[in-house]
Amino acid sequence: MRTLLTFFLVTYSFAHAETTFRMRLIADPQTLDWNLAHTSMETPIVMNIMEGLVESDRKMKIRPKLAKSWTISKDRKTYTFKLRNDVKWSDGKSMQAADFIYSFKRLLDPLTAAPYAYMLFDVEGAEEFNTRKSNDFDSVGVKALDPYTIQIKLKKPVGYFLQILTFWITFPVREDVVAKHGVNWPRPGNVVVLGPYIPVSYQPQAQITLKRNEKYYGPPPQVDTVVMPIINEDSTALNLFKTGQLDFVRPINFLEVKEFSDKPSFHVDPYYRNCYININTKKYPFNLPKVRKALAMSIDKSKLMKVMHHSIQHTDTLVPESLFPAGKNIGISFNPVEAKNKLKEVGIDPTTLSGIELFTYASDENTLLAQYLQDQVKKNMGLALRLQAPEFKMFRTQLELMTGALYHRCWGADYADPDSFLSVFLSTSGNSRTGWQNEKYDALVKKAASLNEGAERTRLYKEALQILLVDEAVIVPLYFDSLVYLLNPKVKNFVINPLNYVYFRDIVFTK
Repeated sequence: MRTLLTFFLVTYSFAHAETTFRMRLIADPQTLDWNLAHTSMETPIVMNIMEGLVESDRKMKIRPKLAKSWTISKDRKTYTFKLRNDVKWSDGKSMQAADFIYSFKRLLDPLTAAPYAYMLFDVEGAEEFNTRKSNDFDSVGVKALDPYTIQIKLKKPVGYFLQILTFWITFPVREDVVAKHGVNWPRPGNVVVLGPYIPVSYQPQAQITLKRNEKYYGPPPQVDTVVMPIINEDSTALNLFKTGQLDFVRPINFLEVKEFSDKPSFHVDPYYRNCYININTKKYPFNLPKVRKALAMSIDKSKLMKVMHHSIQHTDTLVPESLFPAGKNIGISFNPVEAKNKLKEVGIDPTTLSGIELFTYASDENTLLAQYLQDQVKKNMGLALRLQAPEFKMFRTQLELMTGALYHRCWGADYADPDSFLSVFLSTSGNSRTGWQNEKYDALVKKAASLNEGAERTRLYKEALQILLVDEAVIVPLYFDSLVYLLNPKVKNFVINPLNYVYFRDIVFTK
């Protein structure tokens, strides 16, 4: 009898052995408040603890998620969403339309100071409410028609509006939870979620842990726990992967990873991301367009792949060709002779300029890039740059305060449309960090947003890129990135899309 009992206990234990997926974060998230989240550190967390009305599939096509269906009016300005009625928050309370309306209100409230509030400015009354021209949220075109129906009215047609609703800023928020916990509402133990996982612990500079959400409306995730250790050093992360203590690692140290390049654990996937030099156009001498143009001309980008030791595509333009092929030749090319001429035209001797800093955040790869940029600018423009590489959180603070002149920065698309790149530099954007504003650029981008794909939209975007990258040289594009990562070969059904959205809900481990 004891032998039989032991057999059943062992069998039960084996059948219910917990599975854990371990992935690296390179730095702490800035916040777990999805109305405010705006960096890649938040992405894998938010996209697995929450969901939106719709979602992009692997081919970037829109499919239903918390909305079971929707209709669009003939004039393409009114969207009506029917919500699923079987979705519960992790505390057991049913999701309702009011949770979305509160999220939209909170996102647009100027007191929230959400960097992405501008993404809803095509909604009727949204910009006016956010900019305090109106204090009446009832004038904003978002309404709950009943507990399971949402209506959104736009000022004009927006061809990619459904794409915006895949982004976390539009995910629902529970008003009672925010009221109860205040600014601490997103913390593990306080937050309630709708996604397949729940954040159960967060140790700053150490680790974030997610557990399976037993109230999740979809098929139960196969992996019980997701552990995200915060590891700044690429070499440390690589060693942990080698010893089986991490299942997923990106970014990776390309100087040390050559041994994996022909192994099944090595992957290279498409990525809608541009890395560039972000210029503070308010700081001398970069308040002068000709100096910004000289900077763009002083960098030989063709050698960047060799410098960084992995598959990137150097570029002079902003939007990936797969999203906007017509813009591939718009930008300023390498021309060191003309770079020095531009400085002469404005009467600047670069040797007299000191203390100009180039910021990046601390990583092995960023150090290689920053040193190359420093050498190129010195050699071809005569300008000496001081490199600063604080850890990620301090780097973000410096960028947001715009204390320096130059920043190595990357922008990954939030939705699969050229607008996700071009709208960053609108005067109303909370993400530009350049200090630059241009009414003509704003008008072109906003008009293009109201059009479906076609010759007129293409023309408007090309004209806007010409202003941003050539006439004004607001940024210096460097390269389009790739999603290069190491994945445990035993992990199956792993999903990562070109927006760098990683989904854990379908992961299984094979023997």
